[in-house]
Amino acid sequence: MLSVNKLTLLHAIRGFAAFYVVVAHAKFPLWSGGKAYLEKFPRESWTIADYLLFALDMLSSNGTAMVIVFYVLSGFFIAYSFDKNNWSLRRFYTNRLVRIYLPFLASMIFAVGVLHFLANFLPSAYNSPVATEFSVSLKEAYSLLNLKSVLLGLAFLPNGNQYIGYNFPYWSLLYEGIFYLIAPWVIRFPKSYLGISVIGFLCPYLFGFHPKVNPFVHFISEFSIFFAIGICTYWLVKKQTGLSRIRPLALTLSLGVMFPLIIGLGVAGYYQPSFLLAGLFASGLIYLFLHFSVPDNIVIRFFKEMGKISYTLYLFHFPVLILVFGIIHKITGKYLFYDRIYWIGVLAAVLVSYPVYYLVEEKSLKAISRLKKKPAPAPVLK
Repeated sequence: MLSVNKLTLLHAIRGFAAFYVVVAHAKFPLWSGGKAYLEKFPRESWTIADYLLFALDMLSSNGTAMVIVFYVLSGFFIAYSFDKNNWSLRRFYTNRLVRIYLPFLASMIFAVGVLHFLANFLPSAYNSPVATEFSVSLKEAYSLLNLKSVLLGLAFLPNGNQYIGYNFPYWSLLYEGIFYLIAPWVIRFPKSYLGISVIGFLCPYLFGFHPKVNPFVHFISEFSIFFAIGICTYWLVKKQTGLSRIRPLALTLSLGVMFPLIIGLGVAGYYQPSFLLAGLFASGLIYLFLHFSVPDNIVIRFFKEMGKISYTLYLFHFPVLILVFGIIHKITGKYLFYDRIYWIGVLAAVLVSYPVYYLVEEKSLKAISRLKKKPAPAPVLK
């Protein structure tokens, strides 16, 4: 069941999550939605079409939930990688460093370059008369372009409230990195790791502490459980333990109900339940794609293509959106947008990510491939 052809289907899940995140983030600089939109256009004057369009806008309002999907997929693929490869510690960490850092460093340079470009050629982009979260953060991020931000950025950490180049999607890379640090050990004890992660997830509720006290506490109390779900999903799918009675229609319907619930809980501010549901949603999707027949239609092919460039798309999309904001502001003189021009930003992010993928990320993948072909040192992981 775990054939290479089947596993490539999972890129469609990754691609969907990445594309969703881009759409969610595009609305931040390029659409005054939510409460601001409702104040500008009261619902008393809405038609049925207006309600439907606004509902579609809201469907992409929980980008963090799709990061949870990334985490589950990471746990799954790391479990698969350790099952199929006799990794030494040195080779595993070298593999991860090359895979993560080459595209990341390129995106840092690009993000910083975008802020400098705006300052030199489109300076009015920093001078919005309306103090929105985006305008305030953009100006602050530019003021923090210094060596401290670079050094913190290399560790996936913000300088104060802002990530280097105002590329705030970097926040998720720190927790991915922490997982990679512990992966060679926790991968061997999936049930124990899941149990510890569940306890960690419950601790803030049981003992009333804030999970963001430091990155490692935040990892174990909020995000570790999703990597553990991914690892356990791999072994469940491989061994088929207790899964033989699951029917594709029932699973598909369940996932169809879960998705709007994930969005609704996030919009309502119930983030932790929405994240937990997103983790289970990702696990169910993995099983559906690997165990049952999935049609190779245009939608699946599109998201598989997005999955191929998903890491580049994730790293580069927000600087591209900032650049699009600056250009549209220059053309229109506006800082706030109520039309749905954020789709222009989505298109621009995808179009930029394609050549960058081939220029940068593909080279990191080829370097990893060469690394795998070298004779392995004496194994230290059993």
